[in-house]
Amino acid sequence: APYRFLETMAVGKTGVILGGVQPGYTSMPTVIPDGLTWEKATTLDVGADIVLLNNRLSISYDWYNRETTDMFTAGPPLPNVFGATVPYGNYADLETKGWELSLSWRDQFNVNDKPFRYSISGSLWDSRAHITKFNNPTKIISSHYVGKELGEIWGFETLGLFTSEEDVAGHADQSYLRNSNSNKWLPGDLKFADLNDDDVIDQGSNTVEDPGDRRIIGNSSPRYQFGFTLAANWNGFGVSAFFQGIGKRDWYFA
Repeated sequence: APYRFLETMAVGKTGVILGGVQPGYTSMPTVIPDGLTWEKATTLDVGADIVLLNNRLSISYDWYNRETTDMFTAGPPLPNVFGATVPYGNYADLETKGWELSLSWRDQFNVNDKPFRYSISGSLWDSRAHITKFNNPTKIISSHYVGKELGEIWGFETLGLFTSEEDVAGHADQSYLRNSNSNKWLPGDLKFADLNDDDVIDQGSNTVEDPGDRRIIGNSSPRYQFGFTLAANWNGFGVSAFFQGIGKRDWYFA
């Protein structure tokens, strides 16, 4: 975002009227880190290109490992006594491993003594990224931490629905997950799993070592992305179609 490298001060008007006007005010300046710099990326790429059958079949494959250092991201968790919003800065390192495979077939044959040309090409690619450096020694889940995969979703696991009042009474206490103002759980409500067997459904200390009854239930990063193209032409007429999609992605309805 622009101006993140400056100590900006918000300007506004108060919610009260004094002397017939709304006085203006200026807030304290935002906090910025001691220094900012560009992210740096170093990539190792190994690939192969193969052409077969008189140039009709083409195959291309690449594998890469990209290391991003001085990644610009949200700051590390700080105590509340810091007294301000933690600034963005060059706080993390990231490693991304991925691959891409491309196939192409093109050929022609005669129809009514005129060449009919067609081609089919497609690509499939995937990557995963993990944090390799970040100042979060307690591994608080709500922030980056070493070993975190980008896009991971932490959540509670469900066991279906409560079937009776006895089922509610015999299950672990899940009042931490408020379902209404009265917070009374009834048959038909969601029943959450007590993964750590302490008879209480909660998020523990919100760390990787003590996540309570949460676990990684998915990842919002797109996986196994693909695209392919079909094309043909004959006697001055042509047609082509392009398709693309994602093979796997988890989405949390927030």
